[in-house]
Amino acid sequence: EADAGQRRGVKGLPDSQRFSSDSVDIVPHVDPGAGGAFYVIRKTEDVNKHYEILEELGHGQFGTVYAGRDRRTSKRVAVKSMSKRKAASDPHFCKDIRTEVEIMYHLGGHKNIVQLYGVYEDEHAIHLVMELCEGGDWFERLLENGTYSERQAASAARSVLEALQYCHSLGVVHRDLKPENLLLAHSGPGAQLKLADFGLSAMVPRAALQDPHKRAMDSAGLLHDSVGSPYYVAPEVLMARSYGKEVDVWSLGAVLFIALGGYPPFDGANEQAILKTVVYDPLSFADPTWDGISKGAKDILTRMLTKDPKRRATIPELLAHPWLLPTPMSNAESSGAGLAGGGRVPDAVVMRLQQFSRLHKFKKQARKVLSQFLPEEEVVGLL
Repeated sequence: EADAGQRRGVKGLPDSQRFSSDSVDIVPHVDPGAGGAFYVIRKTEDVNKHYEILEELGHGQFGTVYAGRDRRTSKRVAVKSMSKRKAASDPHFCKDIRTEVEIMYHLGGHKNIVQLYGVYEDEHAIHLVMELCEGGDWFERLLENGTYSERQAASAARSVLEALQYCHSLGVVHRDLKPENLLLAHSGPGAQLKLADFGLSAMVPRAALQDPHKRAMDSAGLLHDSVGSPYYVAPEVLMARSYGKEVDVWSLGAVLFIALGGYPPFDGANEQAILKTVVYDPLSFADPTWDGISKGAKDILTRMLTKDPKRRATIPELLAHPWLLPTPMSNAESSGAGLAGGGRVPDAVVMRLQQFSRLHKFKKQARKVLSQFLPEEEVVGLL
């Protein structure tokens, strides 16, 4: 779920980009037979008729996620339930929900994207039934064994890039890529990494997602609203400029930087300070921690975290980068060719990542508690 202060109005689909689905009717309506109840999508059968709702998995400002079980097949699923009371205080609520549903149906079928199985709505809430990823988020998996290698990080980055390439090919920009939105399908070996949470995503005309070197300067069809999470948001989002798919490359670069360095590429004492460093501070590998990380890793991070989106590496360029090539080599060969080696990242990186993850979870929980008692604008910047 997006934290307080991080969710804004989400772009809807242009008429030319809308699509139909047999599973969901995107037109909201008032049902006279239900006492005039308002339906964001449409009235459906009770979700409990088809799914048993089990334990709570997480709770955010915009809904609660539960584990569930298909009553017919016994398959475990995730059920994201969002109270429609939010519609009274958030003018973007209905539009956001419809956009999220449309996008998830639109992206269905890719192995590295969480699947939407169905949408249910009653008088009080909307329920999205989705693929359940029981392996935790990517950082949790990296820290599970107390150590990990550059090759593991490179493999995960490649999976996410392939998912993003698929999204962009269909006109979808994720806009909120961060560790907690990168989930493992299960806790066993060989689990697929899945891109999740499309609540801040948007669709734009595909012509606007062409290679930035070829794209016309006309901003028609590009995105303008400020969304994202401070450590991972691209500078062009913060500078009141139109922007496009390049923001997803930046965000993944920030995630990868933390995985390999143990700390964010741009940091500050509070949210505003972080955002200022994102816009103005240069990328640096001066910390001694980076002495134990390959030149190839630092090169790909430099290309991903280039502040000018026109000069930032594209996904095809990144997938061709030596550090991301899937062919295993010896550590000596990898070092010379710029590939990710199989050796462990420095212990100092693991310790720092553990500290970062613990602090981030504490801040998220504190923010959630504070948001129950303080207006959103007062919560933002406190942590």
